[in-house]
Amino acid sequence: MKKNKIKISNDKKKIFIAEIKDFFLREFEQELGDLRADIVLDFMLEKIGPDIYNTAVNDSRKWFRERFEDLDADFFLLEK
Repeated sequence: MKKNKIKISNDKKKIFIAEIKDFFLREFEQELGDLRADIVLDFMLEKIGPDIYNTAVNDSRKWFRERFEDLDADFFLLEK
């Protein structure tokens, strides 16, 4: 199965690029241009993004499953 590319808005992308540039300057004392920061962002979205996304989906699935179990118990209590 082909993985879908994670898409972000242009506004978010600009914010993330600025944060990447700031991070590299602060942590490595290395200035990055917009193009290099964009390449780093694309790499992170491609390599790490799907795992983060899947973790969030699984966390949501677990949360909903627990809520539905509670709901089922509540309905059982309402039965006469």
